[in-house]
Amino acid sequence: MYLTPQHILIAGATGLTGEHLLDRLLSEPTVARVLAPTRRPLAAHPHLENPVGELQGLLPQ
Repeated sequence: MYLTPQHILIAGATGLTGEHLLDRLLSEPTVARVLAPTRRPLAAHPHLENPVGELQGLLPQ
């Protein structure tokens, strides 16, 4: 078990496996923040940061 809040980057959050993983991560009490860049917006959540756009455009940010 982690004692410090975890920050997670997830690629593929809109795919079948990624959607399930994202749901699990957002409900995990030790996960403080999930960064999930996608081409279309995800449902808002207090622990989710969801930059939207093409990956090449998001990389410089």
